[in-house]
This record gives sequence, C-alpha cells and structure tokens, in this order.
Amino acid sequence: MAGEHGGGDIGSTSVPGDLMAEYYRQWASAGLIISECTYPDHGAQGWVGVPGIGTDEEAAGCQG
Repeated sequence: MAGEHGGGDIGSTSVPGDLMAEYYRQWASAGLIISECTYPDHGAQGWVGVPGIGTDEEAAGCQG
C-alpha cells in the first residue's frame, strides 16, 4: 500500500485526489479506520503535503 499521506498525491494544492481515496479504500477493506491530520486554514498548515479543508475545493476533496 501507499506510504504516509495516502501516497503523497496532495501536491501543492492540498486537495486530496484519487490516489489518496484508493489508499484509504484499501485500508478500509481490511477493516481498519485510519485518521490523518487535516488543517482547517492555511495558516494552521503544519507541513507541506497534508490535506486541508480551508477552501471549498479542499473540503470537497476530503469528502470523496
């Protein structure tokens, strides 16, 4: 399975993509629930490459 942060498909946009969705589908199929950090505002972003919910586009990406 992919590594940390769902295979690193976030890029510079902080919008989760298809690779991250597949990463969590694979874990869920094994009965695991994985939780990951998500920042609510770009000022609160702890490091590059994590998903955010600070914009409508980011929030929609997190919803799948």
